Amino acid sequence: MGRGRRKGGSNRGWGGRNKNPKGRDDDNGVQEPVVDHRESYTNPPLENEIFERYYKAQNVLPDEEWESFMTSLRTLLPTTFRLTGSRRDASDLLALMKTRYFPGIADFESEGVMVPAPTPIPWYPNEMAWHWTCPRNMFRKSPALGDFHEFLHAENETGNISRQEAVSMIPVLFLDVQPHHYVLDTCAAPGSKTGQIIEALHAETDNPSGLIVANDADYLRSHTLVRQTKRLQSPCLMVTNHDATVFPHVRLNAEGAPVELLRFDRILCDVPCSGDGTLRKNRGEWRNWSVSKGNGMHRTQLRILMRALQLAKVGARIVYSTCTFNPIEDEAVVAAALNLSEGSLRILDVSDKLPALRRKSGLSTWKVMFPSGTICDSHEEVPEEDKKKAKRGIPETLFTPKNAAELGLEKCVRVYPHLQDTGGFFICLLEKVAPFGPFDKAAVEGVPMVEEAAEEVGEEDKMAMAEDSKEKGGRNKRKRGDRSDDVPRNSKKPRAGAEEGAEHTQTEEAAPAKEVNKEEERISKNFIKAWEGRGEEPFYFLTPESDDVVSFENFYGLAKEFPRDQFVVRSTVSKNTNIYFVGEGVKRILMSPSAGKLNFVNTGVKVFSRQTIEGNKSAYRLSGDGLMHIVGHMGDRRVFSISLADVLTMLNNENPKFDQLSEATEAHLRGIEQGSCVFKYNPSSDPENAAQIRSMAEVVMPVWRANVSVSALLNRQVRQSLFLRLGKERSEFEYQPQESHRRIRAAKIMAEAAGNDSPAADLDEDEEDGKELKEEDV
Repeated sequence: MGRGRRKGGSNRGWGGRNKNPKGRDDDNGVQEPVVDHRESYTNPPLENEIFERYYKAQNVLPDEEWESFMTSLRTLLPTTFRLTGSRRDASDLLALMKTRYFPGIADFESEGVMVPAPTPIPWYPNEMAWHWTCPRNMFRKSPALGDFHEFLHAENETGNISRQEAVSMIPVLFLDVQPHHYVLDTCAAPGSKTGQIIEALHAETDNPSGLIVANDADYLRSHTLVRQTKRLQSPCLMVTNHDATVFPHVRLNAEGAPVELLRFDRILCDVPCSGDGTLRKNRGEWRNWSVSKGNGMHRTQLRILMRALQLAKVGARIVYSTCTFNPIEDEAVVAAALNLSEGSLRILDVSDKLPALRRKSGLSTWKVMFPSGTICDSHEEVPEEDKKKAKRGIPETLFTPKNAAELGLEKCVRVYPHLQDTGGFFICLLEKVAPFGPFDKAAVEGVPMVEEAAEEVGEEDKMAMAEDSKEKGGRNKRKRGDRSDDVPRNSKKPRAGAEEGAEHTQTEEAAPAKEVNKEEERISKNFIKAWEGRGEEPFYFLTPESDDVVSFENFYGLAKEFPRDQFVVRSTVSKNTNIYFVGEGVKRILMSPSAGKLNFVNTGVKVFSRQTIEGNKSAYRLSGDGLMHIVGHMGDRRVFSISLADVLTMLNNENPKFDQLSEATEAHLRGIEQGSCVFKYNPSSDPENAAQIRSMAEVVMPVWRANVSVSALLNRQVRQSLFLRLGKERSEFEYQPQESHRRIRAAKIMAEAAGNDSPAADLDEDEEDGKELKEEDV
């Protein structure tokens, strides 16, 4: 649940180009089509004399590897992708790729260009990540290649496959996230690593006790993050918009009591950087590269890492990573953090992790180059001319510290492109071994602490905040006109066309006393107020006794063990449009007294959407977004098994009539009331059709049961994906939606203008629910 609504466009994913802001790794692959994917580019734009001089001076590689390194940098990256390992059907999807697609694309050759079959990334567990070298112009030359490309695109849309650069996958693997962990991703956009963390949290259960706070300083990029992670539909995800250097300390208990603060078990600091590890895909950086970028980023990177140290629990693990080879942004930052940590931080050895990953050790010495071309080993050697040009001064932490040999910097990991045909990356796994700062000390001593005292910081933070106030200049401030739009956001000001009951802005004095008391009684019975942001509507949790919870509890037969106190809405109106479900950890934060310090962009998974079709016993239909989190707790009356033939009929037709399905399914449909229900098909219990089925994972689909017909609430990509897994060919897939979203939206607007209560007035525009209810369905 977030703010704003989407005005158009989509996450391009496998489709078009991916625009990458300077200095950030976009985690995605090739940006531009080329004729020969493996061709070595030697034209002037792919050369930079200062780049070579700088890194040779740093001794980042032995002389005998230098040419191989530079040659690799001049070739474009291969495509890499990974399967969503937390999905129940991940192993079946892997088997489907190997048996259905790989044989047809192995060693295809056209015009002298050989296209090998995809190969597993050797260091990624369980063959869940793959490497593929194929120019895009080949897709049209081979039906098999085009077929596989369409398969990848469809599975990417459903969240079963994610396109991500290989080296970008490493940091989360080193973090070793468990389902009970509280995780912070400090600089999360565009979201591929956040997706990996979500997968780890859900590795054992749909509703883990842990959570992931995915933060980004850029408001617009934070909505890219929302769209990327939306495919995974986790109730444990919170997306926030903060400068990571000053991410707020959130108190989980009331002031005056012993301090209990929000602290994290795992923190990922994949910080903004100069980005020269991405030269293989961001070729413009060859021309733009300069030493000033890395030198200028150092302060911010150090402040992010120091803030992470403050926010971590004792015993927590922190990964610091960049997509640059530059030791000023890598080892220099880690060394400075270790020296500022007062013994509370140490580097962990990861040499035994991912044994198939080819890597180099971290550097123990480095030099600093200035725009003038001067290279210095220490702060004392910097010429006065260069000092004068540095408006903010030259921090001593840029240089190799005197105790560098004692810090264990060799335990850091450096990944170079020529080692395994990847991009460049730096990773360091750290552990917080002792309390650090006033927050931790107060918590250890059990000292009551008021908010003002808790906000005291060390000298290095005071300096950082002073710099921040000069630098920021409002660039990270959220603008009301910059709203993106995955989930509706309620403002204090009533909207035109707002649902009934949204006019509760009248003052209590203006209403009769009895009506006021009655309204207060209704609100107290149904809602518990939670987070309230600056100038925004609060989050409200529905009480287990609320009218809405009782309604869908009875209609859908929710089991007693399902948590009824984790449903959340954004207003106290009597008819909320959507109801969301959040994880246990997310609820705890939303209910905390200082949660208002957090700038939320999105949280929660939609589980119910309101509909007002006359004669329906439930005011809410099921949403495909959160179905997997609730279906296992629904009664048998509205969840029932169907045959393979029924599944195929549902996938290939928009509104099949009852009599188009099997007798058993028809009988069950006629025995239940109009409204949402769930169809399930388990291939493992259907030995008669086992030979033709390519995936043995259970099929679960949300369905709308109308008067004489049914409709699967699935979009075209999901339908096609399921259709292919069930043994059918793409040529047999005939589904075409009868109504475009534009026509549905127009019908809704017309219905609202006429004050009509027809189904068109309640259509949900969210594309992920697949299709909308139409009047002829009723």
